[in-house]
Amino acid sequence: MMYFPFLFSTLFSFFFFCCTRNASAALNLPQEPAVTPTLELSAEVTVLSDAAAKEQQQQQQEQQQQQQQQEEEQQQEEQKQEEVQQQQQQQQQQAEQQETYVHRDAEQQQQQLLLLQQQEELQQQQQLLQQQQQLQQEQQQLQQE
Repeated sequence: MMYFPFLFSTLFSFFFFCCTRNASAALNLPQEPAVTPTLELSAEVTVLSDAAAKEQQQQQQEQQQQQQQQEEEQQQEEQKQEEVQQQQQQQQQQAEQQETYVHRDAEQQQQQLLLLQQQEELQQQQQLLQQQQQLQQEQQQLQQE
């Protein structure tokens, strides 16, 4: 029973629609289009598609700019890392050279010490030889007398 008014109004609307449609067909009256003209729709679609295309193009440009900026930053970072590596290599080479110089200096000092010791030994030997020669001369003089 609750659905009766709804059902009644629906049937009445359907009947009215059919009658008016048949009447306009019988009279050959032009029916009004239920849709807006296609020109207006196509213009609206064109405007909307142009706006969407512009927005998409703008987004692509922004993405490209961001990508270029990231690439540039990455290149700069790589250059900095290369410079740091070169500096570290130079410092390591300098440290190795200094170590080599220190070893050379130590070796030279040891050689100089050895030379000094050898000179002292030679002087002592010369003194001993001189003393022996003096003793021999004295012995010869004593023997001659």
